[in-house]
Amino acid sequence: MRKGLFLALSALLFVLISYLAHLWLSFLGDFPANFSPLFPEKLPPGQVSKPVARRVIFILYDGPVAKLEGGAQFKILWPDVPGFYTPYAMILTGAPPELTGIYFAPSTLKVGNLLEEVAKSGRRVALSGPGWWKDFLGPSAEKLYACFFASPKHYGDIVPEMARFVSFFDPDFLFLHIPEGSISLEEAISRLGFDASQDLLAILAPNSFVLLGKGVVPDYYGEASLLDIAPTLAAASGSPPPAVSRGTPFLQAFSLPDELKALKLVSVASQRVSLADFYSKELLGQGLDEGLKGDAKLALNSLELGNPYGAMELAGLTLKEADLAIDKARAEALAAGRWRRLPLFLLWVLVWPIILTLIYRRQLLVPFLAGLLSFTLNAWLFRQEWPYLSWDALIRMGPSPFALKRTLLSLYIPALLPLLWLLLEEEEETIEAGESLASYGLWALYFTSLTVALSFLLAGPKPAYFIPPLGLYVAQLMGLWQLFLSGLLALPLPFVGMGIFAPFKWAKLLWRTKP
Repeated sequence: MRKGLFLALSALLFVLISYLAHLWLSFLGDFPANFSPLFPEKLPPGQVSKPVARRVIFILYDGPVAKLEGGAQFKILWPDVPGFYTPYAMILTGAPPELTGIYFAPSTLKVGNLLEEVAKSGRRVALSGPGWWKDFLGPSAEKLYACFFASPKHYGDIVPEMARFVSFFDPDFLFLHIPEGSISLEEAISRLGFDASQDLLAILAPNSFVLLGKGVVPDYYGEASLLDIAPTLAAASGSPPPAVSRGTPFLQAFSLPDELKALKLVSVASQRVSLADFYSKELLGQGLDEGLKGDAKLALNSLELGNPYGAMELAGLTLKEADLAIDKARAEALAAGRWRRLPLFLLWVLVWPIILTLIYRRQLLVPFLAGLLSFTLNAWLFRQEWPYLSWDALIRMGPSPFALKRTLLSLYIPALLPLLWLLLEEEEETIEAGESLASYGLWALYFTSLTVALSFLLAGPKPAYFIPPLGLYVAQLMGLWQLFLSGLLALPLPFVGMGIFAPFKWAKLLWRTKP
């Protein structure tokens, strides 16, 4: 009886710990929507340069688009990231989610964005789009020269309002987000008065990114990343890219003087070196070596000496080296923390099975195998629903009817194995069935907790700013939820086992007393 009470309390402890840890990660840890980027105010501003066209029009079109003739064509690779609004943050900042944050709701961007940088460069910026952009941009929306935030009922007014801005205010940078079904792309372009001889038109659709108009070299340029859009539009408008940008501008798509191309690329490279230097200082306690900083200065000196080709080559190499330095700083910061977390990981992985073995040595193998079967069945059912792992799949590990159904099946079907074994062993004590089911439930919870323990070892207990991989944090968060759900459903297992085992025991007793 004491063992049964201990096992039941242990299962309850699993539930409480996983639930409190889940709450800590969700609320006290301010995850998964927010990080703590400290660098926007500390990084030096970029360099303003000559714009490619008189006016830049950027259309974010949600509907399908037929292949446009002419222009610079790119195939866009939309990333698999958590949060509906996260890709929009990547478009405006040119930075991955570990820098910008994850956005399941349109909360305020925490880093500098393209519209803000263009406005700081002295350009008149106009925006027209869905109303959630107001919450998304936050204080930077006040720097816009003109803006219109439409409610769902007024999505049809997005283009007419921008056309009104064009006729009255003549803005230099137009940003339109046109939801699917509100207006055709062709009609939108015609109403904005696009002049290919003076204006630059950029269209981002679900499957492509197209540049049309002044200074554009028509061609198909292959695949492109969302991170490259903000630097490209910043270069086109003559403004520096956002400070946290990790993209590269498509300068090959513009017909520009070599000196101007080199100036824009050298400016991006210098900015990336500043970002890499801050990474190294914050994560490793020391900045970049002087060699990489010297490469950026050498590229600028080459440009000043009238060697744009050498400047562009040096700037390209500097960009690659700065990106490698950022990735190296992140990897070393994670690796340093793993050695400190290793004793706790080993304590959990090794000590808990030893305790279970000492407490319930009788019939140890059957509950152990049943617990392993439960964990395997849960994983198999999950992969049947999501054959290809993705952020959406990881998030579906959280609270959902499917998760509840999957957990019930994976817990209670393997629970028949210990009961059948007890019947084969001709066990007559009902409390023994309860203890066996409690032991099985704890083994199932233990195997479920191993994924959480592994993510804790690899990434730490709490997300820190710009330290990925975010996948480990999401797996940790959702793994804690799965552990909580499994523990909650495992609590009644001993009583269910006794309830199932009792009729068999009474039937056996009646059979024995039958004359």
